[in-house]
Amino acid sequence: MQHADQSSWGNEPCPAWCDGDHPSWPDHMGAGWMCFVRLSTEDPVLDGQTDGGPAYQPKELEIYVQQGMREVGPRVAIGQRPTGEPKINLLPDEARHLGEGLIRLAAMADDDRQLVKCEPCDKHEA
Repeated sequence: MQHADQSSWGNEPCPAWCDGDHPSWPDHMGAGWMCFVRLSTEDPVLDGQTDGGPAYQPKELEIYVQQGMREVGPRVAIGQRPTGEPKINLLPDEARHLGEGLIRLAAMADDDRQLVKCEPCDKHEA
């Protein structure tokens, strides 16, 4: 992948996943492709006030693709809704590794007879 230089960034077309027409905003973001995961065992998050008192929202993860100005490639971002924090950014290979790990661990949680090692993690210490 080539590095984008400062002067050409704004002239490059948006990636297919980008929301598109944003000439005054230099970052690419794929909000249209967002994935939301409700965290049913987490405490709700205070999200303002209503006439009846505090308003709470269920805690969720928001997962989306973004690429900031002068970044060499896109990242998969994971944030907390409704606050957007904390956020982690993953390169595509890291996101795939995380996804495979989540699927593997969820399968093990569903069936404790299904123990599968994470091959990329074989060299890591627990």
